[in-house]
Amino acid sequence: LQGFADAIINARLDGQTVEPLLTRAELWANRYNDVRDRARIATAEGAERYQWRVGNTEHCATCLALNGVVATVKDWQALEARGIYPKSRSLECNGYHCQCERVKTDLPLTSGGIPFVAAA
Repeated sequence: LQGFADAIINARLDGQTVEPLLTRAELWANRYNDVRDRARIATAEGAERYQWRVGNTEHCATCLALNGVVATVKDWQALEARGIYPKSRSLECNGYHCQCERVKTDLPLTSGGIPFVAAA
């Protein structure tokens, strides 16, 4: 974080714009959301249900195929072991600007379970 702050200070001292640096901040914020989502699934009870929800952005085919799917934590953990989880680099979108998340729900499980999605 100190390096990021130093880069902003130096850009301002050199009369440069800090706009390119703000992209780094967005990426860091996205990584926080990634860690929070994965920790939620890693520490939940296996039978708890979570729903995949897309965020307010363009969506890749992988995220769209999972949108609205309700599955148990155990099932999400199995998919995550294959590299498929919100903001993952294994998604078709490579996780860039991905705003998907898994949200705890009481909705019924999706009939047929999680659809097959291949890692990118």
